[in-house]
Amino acid sequence: MPPITIIKLGGSLLTYKDQAYKLRVGIMPLLADEIAKCVKLFPDTKFIILNGAGSFGHQTVAKYSLQKGFSDVDSRFGFAKVLQDTAKLNRILVDSLILNHLPALSFQPSTVFYSDQNGYNFSSLEVLGKYIEVGFLPCLYGELILDTSQGCRVLSADKIPELLVKYFQKTADYQISEVINLGSYDGVLDDKKQIIPEINSINYLSIKKHLYQSDNVDVSGGMIKKIEEFLALAELGVNSVIMSGLNEGNLLKYLSGDRVVGTKISR
Repeated sequence: MPPITIIKLGGSLLTYKDQAYKLRVGIMPLLADEIAKCVKLFPDTKFIILNGAGSFGHQTVAKYSLQKGFSDVDSRFGFAKVLQDTAKLNRILVDSLILNHLPALSFQPSTVFYSDQNGYNFSSLEVLGKYIEVGFLPCLYGELILDTSQGCRVLSADKIPELLVKYFQKTADYQISEVINLGSYDGVLDDKKQIIPEINSINYLSIKKHLYQSDNVDVSGGMIKKIEEFLALAELGVNSVIMSGLNEGNLLKYLSGDRVVGTKISR
């Protein structure tokens, strides 16, 4: 089973989350160049790219109260608008990757995921495995998906790794080795504003009370929800790391085994 490394680019890394549709200047070309170097240097590793919605999704979801599902006649229009916005951001990322001669393609989550009273359904993911098998670089992203009980549901880019791990563990086609979360911060801070080197199920309760809430619009739960999603991932046997994507070369250093400042999330 070829190993897969998931590289997740946070919404705060790609955009300024306090301003709707505001890209962080110059970050896409830098990240695309670094990802291209990683793909070239590690040919035996498969990669999946994820990106958060940032200022291309959270404000619109909040505007139409879609984190609560469909509530009025404008909900379906709002749903369509969110899908348009999140696809735009992902398309900008994919365009940057293609400029670096990578076979990147947008992979729309709302076409392969939905949810119902039993949770998330991801039985349509077989096509993703086929694209990976023949050498493409799929790029998924956080957006809204259909929910049969309340109309729609926020599918955060932080949740997608867990669903992918469950799918590939079931099919045994691939093994996801780890998730690298690149954000606009060096890691998770404790009450003294120092980087916490590792978070696990044992120390999380003592750490949780110190975690900050973002002042920006965030319909996916912020840092607390992010860590809890990654702890769930760790219970499936896949560790993750949270570190800065603003520090040029961080991703390549980490994959090369060099020491990088960050927070590891483990079982």
